[in-house]
Amino acid sequence: MASKSAFDRLRPLCVALTKCPSRKGLEELREKLKSEERSELQELQEYVLFPLRIIVKQGVKFSEELCTDAISCMCLVLERTEVRKWDMFHDIFNSLCLLISSPTEPGKLSHHSEELKLATVQCLQALLSHSVVNVLQAAYSASFIPALGHSVSLLLHMVDTESARHLKKAAMQCLMALGQCDGKVPCSLSVQIGDTFASFLPGIAMGLCKIISGDTKQGTSVIVCAVEAWTKLVTLVMGDVNLEKSRELRNKSQPANSNTPHRQLQVQRTEEWAKSTSEKLILLIKRIGSVVTHSNWKVRLSLVEWAESFLTVCSKSLSNCVPQFLETLVSLLGDDYPNVATRSKQALTTFQQNCEATEQIKPLVELLEENLLHLATSLPRVMRVADDRDKLMTLKLFTGYLQLLGSKVNTMFYSHHHLRRLAQALVQVLEMDCTDMKIIEERTQSPGGLHQLDIHHSSLRKYFQHFHDDKIYQEVTVICRTLAHFGDIQLLMDHFLDVYHESSAHRKEAAMILNELALGVVGDSVESDLKTVAKTRPEVEDLIRSLCEDYLSPANFDLPTAVQSEATNYSNTCSNWLLQTDPKRGGLSLAALNSNIMQICIELEGIGNFSKVLQSEFNKLLISILYPLLEKLGSHVAIISHTAYQTLCTVSSSCGYSGISELLCCNSDYLVNSISLRLRHLGRNPQAPLVLQVILQYSDEEIMNYIEDTIKEILDVLDQHHDEEAAIFLRVLHTLSVSILRWYPPDQKLKTDWTETDSKNKDVKREKLTSDQLLNFFLDYQKHKQIAEDLDNSDFDDEKEDQSQLSADEKQSKIDEDSQFETDHSEEKKKETPRHIKLIMEVLERCKHLMSSADPRLRLLVLDIIVSGCHVLAGYQDDLLPLVHKLWSPFVNRLNDEEQVVIRKAFQVLCVMAEVSKDFIRSRVSKEVLPKIAAVLKKQAQVSFRVGASYKFTMAFKMQAALLHGIGHICEQLSVSENDLDLVTSSCLPYLSSRQPRPLQEAAIGALESLTRVDGDIVWLKLVDIYHKDPLVPPDSYFPVVKLCSHPGMKDEFSNNIERLLMLL
Repeated sequence: MASKSAFDRLRPLCVALTKCPSRKGLEELREKLKSEERSELQELQEYVLFPLRIIVKQGVKFSEELCTDAISCMCLVLERTEVRKWDMFHDIFNSLCLLISSPTEPGKLSHHSEELKLATVQCLQALLSHSVVNVLQAAYSASFIPALGHSVSLLLHMVDTESARHLKKAAMQCLMALGQCDGKVPCSLSVQIGDTFASFLPGIAMGLCKIISGDTKQGTSVIVCAVEAWTKLVTLVMGDVNLEKSRELRNKSQPANSNTPHRQLQVQRTEEWAKSTSEKLILLIKRIGSVVTHSNWKVRLSLVEWAESFLTVCSKSLSNCVPQFLETLVSLLGDDYPNVATRSKQALTTFQQNCEATEQIKPLVELLEENLLHLATSLPRVMRVADDRDKLMTLKLFTGYLQLLGSKVNTMFYSHHHLRRLAQALVQVLEMDCTDMKIIEERTQSPGGLHQLDIHHSSLRKYFQHFHDDKIYQEVTVICRTLAHFGDIQLLMDHFLDVYHESSAHRKEAAMILNELALGVVGDSVESDLKTVAKTRPEVEDLIRSLCEDYLSPANFDLPTAVQSEATNYSNTCSNWLLQTDPKRGGLSLAALNSNIMQICIELEGIGNFSKVLQSEFNKLLISILYPLLEKLGSHVAIISHTAYQTLCTVSSSCGYSGISELLCCNSDYLVNSISLRLRHLGRNPQAPLVLQVILQYSDEEIMNYIEDTIKEILDVLDQHHDEEAAIFLRVLHTLSVSILRWYPPDQKLKTDWTETDSKNKDVKREKLTSDQLLNFFLDYQKHKQIAEDLDNSDFDDEKEDQSQLSADEKQSKIDEDSQFETDHSEEKKKETPRHIKLIMEVLERCKHLMSSADPRLRLLVLDIIVSGCHVLAGYQDDLLPLVHKLWSPFVNRLNDEEQVVIRKAFQVLCVMAEVSKDFIRSRVSKEVLPKIAAVLKKQAQVSFRVGASYKFTMAFKMQAALLHGIGHICEQLSVSENDLDLVTSSCLPYLSSRQPRPLQEAAIGALESLTRVDGDIVWLKLVDIYHKDPLVPPDSYFPVVKLCSHPGMKDEFSNNIERLLMLL
């Protein structure tokens, strides 16, 4: 009854479609079909499909839209019913395939729309998925192979040529439905399908492989779908179980009509055929395996599933391809995405368990070893020709093999041939590029100049010939550490140490490998679940001691690193024209110097790595290692100095010290002893002063307990050989003065007192007094003066009377008491002078004789020492002022030096002297310095008038700027007289012109601002004499009118800057 009711509802629509097909009728039929029960629709299946089949067969008569709608309705019917009749299946299948086939080109698609093709493919998939077993058995029989082959060709052509991603995916899903890859069919039918699809295997395998390894622009989902289809269809044909059952069925029942044309189309899956097919498939498998470098993790995950499926299902039939599948899984063990890496690990574990269950563990190990050796052989070639992505994947594969082999890697590398092949591969991979100019051109500002510099890189930047990606280098380090962790560390170290000694060209690469092997001993960069027991401590300690001896040997560590003399590069005050060429090193090329620099840095890095391994036990080696490290810390080559600094930080941390300062202080006894011994033979140890310099720079005040005698030795040598070693020792003394200033900064209270005194003086000078106040001031002054004179006379008379009444003994006693008081006071004064002040005084005493040296480098160094020395002595005026007196005569001559850089430095020293000595040098500056400075400023103002922008780069400009920036400060500190102030102000005024360079204008304004704090009236008068905005009216008629050179309101080149200054007064 229900089916009759359904029939009554569907009949009018079906009749109408049969008579006059229309899209409206198809839409109405589709809506009715959606509401019908599946059981009712099954009974009416043939009736409902009849008009739809007619439309599909006569597709050329109707529009594409109508055909598309009809196929969609047919798909809906097939999805909701089962196809139980072979004739219907045969008719629909052929009709759909013919609809999208080209009438002129067999096996190719027609030029229909994408919508029609998509609907046809989906309908075919529904037909194949909803047919009963007996229909499918007929469909996969030998007689239907031509039709199946036609459909396979159409689908593969669609996958290859269509650009729409959803159409490509639908075609591949239809292919999988054609092979019944969902696993819902009986085993016997699966075998039959496998026999049938064996005929299509070449086309399917190559067509889908082309998609998998094709352009990545086709989309991730298309590639993933292609990998899935390739896996399911190839395992359908090549599966071990499927092949075995196919042979059993063939042996049981030989078909009587095996010579029919259709039967000849069917491939017989014999052992020979399987072996031959396996050999052909390996090429495609390698091609697919190369996609492991794909950037999308979903593609890489699909490849893991691809390899896992074949290792599980086809391990026998594709036994020759097993290494390739293993390679894919191993290469993805270290994938950046955890789900890919975890799935790879699980797949390998499953395969290993399967091998153990079948007693095949030994062949698996041998297979991994063969793959590893083959990879080691091909690694240099890959690093030369492949791109960085392939290189990284190859190295990850190498790491994976080592991790899988674990401790079994020893068996392979006990062979000298295999170990040599591995060493050659690693050395060639790490071949360095030493042509970069940056390596040698980067210089430190001064020896050990890192104390003031920021360290931007935590590790040494290396340059390689065959790659540029840091990830590749990181993967190589993982390989080395994994080797050391699982391998025989003694064997590996000995072999690579031989490489280090034998080949100077590859010494850097061998050292890098040795450094990483050392870290691998403790399991650094080895996954926690793969770690084994660490090597015994004595064994490792002996190896590291031996490596340190080789690294620090003079032949490997004391290499030339510059064409220019090291001695001329240390000063931070020298310009390029001071550099001198060292003829001994003139023959080395840039690449050779860079190679030496990189070798030293790698060896320094290695020492840091060794300290990480030994931790506190590394203290035993410090006695032989610390001194060479300090030598390199003071290197003029920045990259060496930076690396040495990082190494010392690592050593300090590993040995339990809080920092480099504590490390040096705790080991200063034998360091200072080594320096003293080497200073006695300075010709053979020219770096000894440099090491002392570095120690001073990186230590704290506690080091004074150890270095005082050494500094005195240097002062004695300087007295005796001041011409030969002056430059070397003066740098040490400069570092000493700077370090003492850092350790013992001037008393803050003293600075505060100076500031307060200056501010009071300024306030007094700025205070404006009325006439009554002035009168009262002088009356009070006269009164107090008279009282003071009367008191003085009275005290003098009383004292005379008291003295006359004293006996001779009492007088003598009083004299003794005064003498004793003076002696005690003198001793107390001596005790109050700290030793660091005495040391600085001795250093400054030597500067007096060297300030007139013919070498401008020495004159600059001496002036630098005086600057820091004056700052140190600022709080000890009784010691400072006599020294300033002694230094003054040779110092003044430096202000007339032939080198302008020396004059500028001398003026900087004068600014410091004025700040710390104040009134003591006022008269000297007034007589000997200010007139000369004023004359220079006036003369140079004419030179800099209306100059171009390039003038800013001249030495004359720098001199003018230095003088203008400092002259105001000097006058303010010394409280110069009115005459001197007038002189200096007049010399600064020309620079207020708008036609002077802007930086000089600003400097002059700053100088005049300072001068106003000395006496603002003088400066004001000088300014208004040049320009004033409003007329100057006297406050009373008794005052005369001041006559000025300028007229009120007349603007000129000075007016803007003068207005700015007048606003401040």
